[in-house]
Amino acid sequence: MRAAADWLGVSVATVCYQVAYIRRLPKQFVEWLETDASDPFHEILLERRLREIVKLCDEEKTTAISDLIVACKTAANEPQIQFLDELIDSVTK
Repeated sequence: MRAAADWLGVSVATVCYQVAYIRRLPKQFVEWLETDASDPFHEILLERRLREIVKLCDEEKTTAISDLIVACKTAANEPQIQFLDELIDSVTK
């Protein structure tokens, strides 16, 4: 954690909080965030939005993530839309 904090120029506590938030998100969604496919949507996938989502219960979290992915679809091209549809299906199962 110290190395990540130093590299990012933030405190270890900040890194720990971010890791805790990420661990509360659905696995399929985190895997997508780790890919280059999510890059065009970084303006939509703000840390502030994800932080609010992880505070929700499981059913509400799934709905909120689906809504966020739908928001990404408005800025997507056709292949990205198909992929985002599949991502919604995998997160809501």
